[in-house]
Amino acid sequence: MIFFIFIAILFRVIFGPLDAQSIQQTSANVLATNPVQATQVTLENSQKLQQVFTVEVARTYAELERGLMYRTSMAQDHGMLFVFHDEQPRTFWMKNTLIPLDMIFTTKDGMIVKIWHDVPPCHITAKSPTCAVYASGKPAAYVLEINGGLAQKMALKEGDRMVL
Repeated sequence: MIFFIFIAILFRVIFGPLDAQSIQQTSANVLATNPVQATQVTLENSQKLQQVFTVEVARTYAELERGLMYRTSMAQDHGMLFVFHDEQPRTFWMKNTLIPLDMIFTTKDGMIVKIWHDVPPCHITAKSPTCAVYASGKPAAYVLEINGGLAQKMALKEGDRMVL
């Protein structure tokens, strides 16, 4: 028992108290020192109009879970690509996400199966203790998140393509 108390005191001395602000700062420090791998994807609508996005790639469980949480802004030509090892119906939510996003669900060959436009941030409160869930409805292997409203500006629709 004394050993556990010693470890708890040592942890607090080294890392300080754990409050929401220090956890958020720790998350920011982790992102700064361990950036997620970046690549480019191209979205192409039915009129063959294309736009290239530089995206962070989320592959590990921790990266998939963190996503774009705590970001206060994102460049218009940037986003995050969530990569899954299989193709199945997917669900996402906006917990701790501070900016509106478009969620674009695609198959492994890049066909868009669902677009959620301008999804608002989720603010958990006593009156609203959960976040809405956004589903692909069909099997998807990738989810691309870009700034809210861009998919509509590009006239993207189901059946259009994402090229890795």
